[in-house]
Amino acid sequence: MPDPWVIRRPWLAAWLALTPIALLRAGTFAESDTFWQIRTGLIELDSGALVRTDPFTWTRAGQPWIQNSWGYNVLDGLAYRAAGLPGVALFNAALVMAVFGVILAIGKRVGASPRATVMVILASTPAIIVFLNARPQLVDYIAFGICLLLADDLWQARPNRSARLGALALTCLVWANMHPATLTFTVVA
Repeated sequence: MPDPWVIRRPWLAAWLALTPIALLRAGTFAESDTFWQIRTGLIELDSGALVRTDPFTWTRAGQPWIQNSWGYNVLDGLAYRAAGLPGVALFNAALVMAVFGVILAIGKRVGASPRATVMVILASTPAIIVFLNARPQLVDYIAFGICLLLADDLWQARPNRSARLGALALTCLVWANMHPATLTFTVVA
C-alpha cells in the first residue's frame, strides 16, 4: 500500500492543519478600520487615483490624508467587489494562511519538524489570535518572514545571491505599498 500523501508531504499537511484557524478568523471584522479600508479601496478603484484628502470625517473633511496601506485597501476593495464581505473575509483568510506558510518555512529552515512547528503555532494561538484579523498588518507578518528567509539566504551566501537580493528588494517594494512597516525590517536586519 502506498504511503498516504500526509507522509509524503508533511509540510503541506501541517499548513492545511492550520486552515480552521484562518477560516474561524475570516469572519471576524474586529478592526473598525476594515470598513474604511474597503471603502477607500473602492474609491481608488473607481477613480484610478489614490485618495489624498480625508473623505470620511466631518472634522477633517478635505484635509490632507496620507494612507499607509493603499495597496491593501485596493485588494480589500477588489475582494469586496467580487463577493462582498465574504470575499473580504476569504481574502484575509488567505493572508492568514500565507502567514502560517511563512512561519512553517522558517520552522523548516531552522530544522524543526512540521509537527513541532504546528504545535508551536497552536500553543501561541491564544496570544496571537487577536492579530489575525482582516487588517493590513497581515501583509507585514508575511513580508517580514519572507525578508528574514531571504536575508538568511544572503547571510549564508547561498547560490543566486543577485536573484535573492532582487527578491528581497521586490518584497520590500511590494510591502511598502501594502502597509509600510519596512523600517521594522531594516532595524532588525
